[in-house]
Formats: sequence, C-alpha cells, structure tokens
Amino acid sequence: MKKYIMPVLFLIFMLSLAMAGADDTDHFAKLGVTRIDPREADDFKLRSLDGKTVRLSDMRGKVVLLNFWATWCGPCVMEVNDIDLLHDTLGGENFAVMAVSVGEDGKKVSRFMERAGIDFPVYLDTDTSVARKYQVRGIPTTYIVDSKGFLVGSVVGPREWGGDDSIALMRSLMD
Repeated sequence: MKKYIMPVLFLIFMLSLAMAGADDTDHFAKLGVTRIDPREADDFKLRSLDGKTVRLSDMRGKVVLLNFWATWCGPCVMEVNDIDLLHDTLGGENFAVMAVSVGEDGKKVSRFMERAGIDFPVYLDTDTSVARKYQVRGIPTTYIVDSKGFLVGSVVGPREWGGDDSIALMRSLMD
C-alpha cells in the first residue's frame, strides 16, 4: 500500500497545478482573447474628455482594459455598454478602463457618451499616434495590461466585457 502513496500524491499535485493554471486560461479562451507573451506596454499620454492628461504608466498597480474605438464604429458601439458594466463592477478595485477614441474630437465623443449614458473614462487620440504605436489595424481593438504594466492579451472585434468570464479574467489578473 505504501508504494502507491507517492505516485498518488504526485498525481494529485500535478492535477491541482493544471487546474490552477487553467482557470485564467479558460477565461481568455472563452472570451476569444489571445494570450500574448508578456511584454512591457508602450507608455503614452493622452487627454481625457474632462481635460486631464493621463499616461498609461499612471495606471500601474491596476489591470487595464485598453480599448481602441470610435463612435462611428458599429461593433465598438455594440460593446460600450459591456465595457461600462465592467467598469462599474470592477472600478473600485485594482482595475481601470482606458478607452482610446481614435481620430475623433472631444465634442463628438462627449455627446455620444452622454446620449449612451456611459461613464467610463475616454481618452482622445485625435492624431491616431497611439493607435499607430499599438499597431491597431481595425477597431475595436483591445489590449489587456496587467498590474505591472505588461501586455498579456489582445483581441480585435467586440466582446461581452460585462460578462462573468470577463470579470473573472480581470479578477484573476488582479490577484
């Protein structure tokens, strides 16, 4: 009987490691988010709708949903309510939304946000320099930045950011 204890304990240990590692991987996969080899996110500074200048590096210590979008983009408009729900759900934790409006002026974006009843922070990339730095080829494009400032995930196209899998993914990255 004793000769089976070590192999069984080893098997239990390996299964627990696999299950622990699978948790956030499953959330990435369920959302259709590509996990990327972590690399430091390029820093940038943009002006918010309320006139404040903010750098991505100001968000260190928080998981950041970095979303490139525009008011004229149908798929972008489809996901703003989910992003707002995610922001409302996790905003008091170590989480931030950095929604980057690509190529639009502040007045147009402000009117859209007001009409849609959305209150997550929006930053203006009027000259598209940040979108180009991040090699955005289509919108919406979203990057997930971990609390240390590293890119860990990316996706092109809309997602259900307000759902349980998204909330669980962000919380797993905040741990």
